[in-house]
Amino acid sequence: GKDIQFGLSGIKTLAKKALSIKDERETRGEFLDFKDFITRMARNQTGSPLNKGTFEALIYSGALDVFSKTRKEKLDNISKISELFSLLKKESKTIFDKTDSTFFDNFLSGDGSELDRETLLNKEKEYTGFYISGHPVVDYKAKYPNSKNYTLIKDITPKTDKVKIAAVIKSVHKILTKKGDAMAFVTIEDETSSIEVVVF
Repeated sequence: GKDIQFGLSGIKTLAKKALSIKDERETRGEFLDFKDFITRMARNQTGSPLNKGTFEALIYSGALDVFSKTRKEKLDNISKISELFSLLKKESKTIFDKTDSTFFDNFLSGDGSELDRETLLNKEKEYTGFYISGHPVVDYKAKYPNSKNYTLIKDITPKTDKVKIAAVIKSVHKILTKKGDAMAFVTIEDETSSIEVVVF
């Protein structure tokens, strides 16, 4: 299929918290909805506790996309989510135990809007090391038809001469030559691969 499988432990800042989520899912089954996830992780959690940073990491990485509400809506309600989690962790019985997922969804405000494309992709990259929902270069090429003439990085070989590449900068390492001239090793990437180029 087209589904992407990515281990929770690979998400930035999650570490041991990923094991707590994994253990709960394996012990009591898949999470039914967002309310079920928060309730069960608050009540049954073992090991490193979830916190605001954990929820942000799960949201930005797309790990909670399976539940209702967009990433932006979840982030806009992050304080509510954190406070509810703390309440459920302390109290064995609350008013939320008597509500369904629809009530919970209404409890989290939102108009259905999502993070802007650039932020969404950059946060995916920040928290997982990958672009998941797409790639900035693909968006660029969609805006500029003549970019179809650019060479894909995966097609570049040692024998390749001059090429035009549409890419984003991944990293920059600046140095000085023995003569004192500035130069840099720049790693760029497109939707197919990455390559290092030297800039004088």
